Amino acid sequence: MKKNGKKWIAWLLICPLMLSGTLADAKSVKKPKLNKTALVMEAGAKKQLTVKNKKELEVKKTSFSSSKAHVAKVSKTGTVKALKKGKTTITCNVVLKNGKKYNLKCKVTVKKKAKPEPSIPQETNAPTNTADPSGTEKPQETTIPPESARPQETTIPSESARPQETTAPSESARPQETAIPSVSPSPQVTASPASTKAPLHLSKNGIETRDNGEMRDGIDAFDIVWEMGLGTNLGNTMESCGTWIDPSSVSNYETAWGAPITTQEMLTGMKEAGFSSIRIPVGWSNMMSDDGNYTINEAYFDRVETIMNYALNADMYVVINIHFDGGWWARFGSKDAAERQEAMKKFKSMWLQISNRFEEYSERVIFESANEELGARLNSTDDYEGSGYFTTKDELFETTNAINQAFVDVVRSTGGNNAKRYLTVAGYDTNIDLTCDDRYQMPKDTVDGHLMVSVHYYSPAIFCIASDPANSWGYSDSWGTEQDIAAMESEFDNMRTHFVNKGYPVIIGEYGVTDSTINGESVQKKGRDLFFKKVCEITTENNMCPMLWDTSQIFDRRTLTMADEKDKENYLCISKKIKEKPVVKPAIEKD
Repeated sequence: MKKNGKKWIAWLLICPLMLSGTLADAKSVKKPKLNKTALVMEAGAKKQLTVKNKKELEVKKTSFSSSKAHVAKVSKTGTVKALKKGKTTITCNVVLKNGKKYNLKCKVTVKKKAKPEPSIPQETNAPTNTADPSGTEKPQETTIPPESARPQETTIPSESARPQETTAPSESARPQETAIPSVSPSPQVTASPASTKAPLHLSKNGIETRDNGEMRDGIDAFDIVWEMGLGTNLGNTMESCGTWIDPSSVSNYETAWGAPITTQEMLTGMKEAGFSSIRIPVGWSNMMSDDGNYTINEAYFDRVETIMNYALNADMYVVINIHFDGGWWARFGSKDAAERQEAMKKFKSMWLQISNRFEEYSERVIFESANEELGARLNSTDDYEGSGYFTTKDELFETTNAINQAFVDVVRSTGGNNAKRYLTVAGYDTNIDLTCDDRYQMPKDTVDGHLMVSVHYYSPAIFCIASDPANSWGYSDSWGTEQDIAAMESEFDNMRTHFVNKGYPVIIGEYGVTDSTINGESVQKKGRDLFFKKVCEITTENNMCPMLWDTSQIFDRRTLTMADEKDKENYLCISKKIKEKPVVKPAIEKD
């Protein structure tokens, strides 16, 4: 006992020493810190943030972000530039070689400078051309997409499709571092939209995804459109194009027209704002081989797939298309027969690659044949001076129909999930009246109930498109009379009669209203919120999905919030109502 007692006494004496040594070691462990935890800056000033003891701590990677990039932005290397009065938080994500991660914060207060400097040019809504040293005209970023805002065939633009614009934006848009009452069909209740999330894994192309790759049986395009709810567009992003853009990096294109780098937080924010689907316009020709095979660059594919998965992770549907894409579509109307054949070869090659690339994905990934270029622009000498072969509109309808049929045939030929993938075919000029023309025909398909048709809605053009009160073909700064609403109901009723009632639900791929430009300033038009609300209500009650054209002006991608409180309230309210109702399918009329 005495011997053991001595051992216990010795142990008790050693324990405090061991404990104090352990605590001392714990205290000695260093964590990464920023050189500043708070900054007070004047607008226009720059400050540098750095991580202390990077070598000692074996820092593997750092990345910086700003919670309010319009107040102060931060570069990849930690340079903070104050832009306008306000407060923001700079976050530095630090990853050590041992795998440990830290989030370091620096609060930034920006004060107004006594003598203000010009801030980053604000996004404008009317195209304004400026010339760069090379002589290329570049319009500033617009709410209405830059590739289609000049009138087609008539002086006054088509009521349900935008007039044409030029395609390359100005220097200011370059990256800065960074219900119609219808017959009462019987309601058909379907199961609530199931989440397609699976455990995080890599796609066959090495992209992180949670998509489960399932294609459900027992549903059709009407169920899909109902689940798509309210949609939006990732405008002026992956479809940005222009010969002045440095082709060495995908991000140069992604940010060329003023958009920030797309993040998961942006797509999650859109879903939380009431959007259940997103259209991602893509300019695939931006990074493509010129060897005659039209091979799409792997890095460009990777970036589109990554953004697509941001949306899928947020439980959104995704629409992928070939957008304006530099205007090559006009080669379908080339006066050279060989070139016309080459245009079809390119179109088929692109859809073959896109289909094979995304074949593994679930029904939440939808393909759209084109943007607004199927129709008059196939013959546009503005887009391609060698065009102009077609002499009648009948020929243009025939070519449009042939292109859409080729789209369906190519996608289906790749098999797998693409054998049943839901497809959207672009309408003629995406114009409601022309798409409802008997000369426009839906393509034949190998599977029933898997096709949709897409049109755009910018009607009346004098309200939705014209921003200048002195505009030559008319201008309106307000909307919302009984006549206005009745006209909208009539146009959507036209789509219901010609397509919905014949088994083809409708995607309103774009709709929007440009601001007025008064004395150089953008002013929101009266009734814009009501216009948005009525588009959403009427279409969703009639088996259509409305997809807002947005270039970060309605949902601000930098602040991750809706910019207008009325819009915020309306979209959340309508989105909730859609989810509370079952899908109602029409009694299909057979021709």
